[in-house]
Amino acid sequence: MDKFFGPFSWIADSNKNLQHEGHYGPTMSHFMKDTSWNQEWDIKALSESITTIPESKILDIGCGDGRIAYRLQQNGAQGTFYGIDLSEAAYKNYQSRASEFKIFEEYIQGDIFSHPFSTDFDVAYIGSVSINCFTDINSVFELIRKAKEITCPTGVLVVSAFTSESEKKIRNISGTISAENYIGETGKEQLMWRGFHYDPPFIRHNSYVDDDRADGVVATLMSSVERLWIDKDIVDIAKIAGWNLRSTIPCYVGDGGAEGLEVSTLTFHK
Repeated sequence: MDKFFGPFSWIADSNKNLQHEGHYGPTMSHFMKDTSWNQEWDIKALSESITTIPESKILDIGCGDGRIAYRLQQNGAQGTFYGIDLSEAAYKNYQSRASEFKIFEEYIQGDIFSHPFSTDFDVAYIGSVSINCFTDINSVFELIRKAKEITCPTGVLVVSAFTSESEKKIRNISGTISAENYIGETGKEQLMWRGFHYDPPFIRHNSYVDDDRADGVVATLMSSVERLWIDKDIVDIAKIAGWNLRSTIPCYVGDGGAEGLEVSTLTFHK
């Protein structure tokens, strides 16, 4: 699958001097830094799904800048939080807040499949953005199996995933492109074009920052290919991996391009 669609394909083909980044690279991470940090739409459902005590050890898989862990703590979650994420840009955003917020006992910038964890966790959770970054069934199975391996015998896994109703709505808004002004890291005003295209089951995220009004700023083209996993997919895969579904709590995306889409918060036990 071509990683670009529509006008983004034309931009990629017509300008060979572009800077290329992943969708979750430095530019988009900077653009979304404050917007994503302030989101709370998923926290109530997660708080109801995750029962903690002061001795609990909780692992945030694909933790990004620590938003979910911080919001859970603000909502009364107890215990010690750990985070793991591959993204250097996400870790940079986390570090920028570390002096103000003590979120994680340890932030691991690395690969969950190869990192040698030294503790068993009581809870592991995976957000809806993180689960969609795994694009084939084998990698999702291995991720969920890994969560079983690193949690204690009474451990719990919580996964957020879009519903089949949301999948239908995503089909209807596929191809949407928007533009927003923002101040880049250089302090200059730039225009961010963002779009996505859904070719079931894959989603292409494309973004472009122009350099027409920002002298000395290189234009940047961003892309990623994700897979839309729906809640039923995750339940089926988790069952094969040895997890049993305990509860399902719905919530709805509060802002951004996915505003109003339904997400299931799935809680599994061994």
